[in-house]
Amino acid sequence: MGSAKHPQRIICEFEAPDAEAARTAYRNAEVPFDRVWVAEVYAAEAAVP
Repeated sequence: MGSAKHPQRIICEFEAPDAEAARTAYRNAEVPFDRVWVAEVYAAEAAVP
């Protein structure tokens, strides 16, 4: 999990099968949240010598 802090918001990164799985986990834990969305991570490929 990664997170980015802001004075009024926190953005957290989770690995889950889909956004609804993350929403369900938040609801089951009774943790308030504003939004959950899907993102993809793109990594630069290593240079080949």
